Amino acid sequence: MDEKYILSETLDSITWRFTEEYRNIAGVNCRRVNGATKDSLYLIAYYSEEIPVSAGPALSHGLPGMIIGLVIPEMHIQYWATAIEYTNKLVPSEWRDKKSKKMELNEFSEIFGRYMPRNRQNESAKKRILEQLVY
Repeated sequence: MDEKYILSETLDSITWRFTEEYRNIAGVNCRRVNGATKDSLYLIAYYSEEIPVSAGPALSHGLPGMIIGLVIPEMHIQYWATAIEYTNKLVPSEWRDKKSKKMELNEFSEIFGRYMPRNRQNESAKKRILEQLVY
């Protein structure tokens, strides 16, 4: 597979429960929230309203600030910011390779899912592809 693809997918919703636990991560004040995805994956996130962008690592989203720390205990995954640098540099509008093909993730998983390694839970090709791309 020598071709390049730009995959698009709708993010699954995450149900967040806010706590009163706070911590400083990489010089930013953060609040802890506990989350669960629709397939019962438990998440622990620390977000900061000091960076008012609703985004984070590994497809995490939906909070009123940037996710600075994320723990997915079931998968033994942790993401922690070690430094935060602010810049005014614009992201170039032509950041992608012009030869890359746009494709929905469902279509990609139908075509290439059979090449992804199977796991014990016999999960869908789409889920296995997402885990390979994100985690």
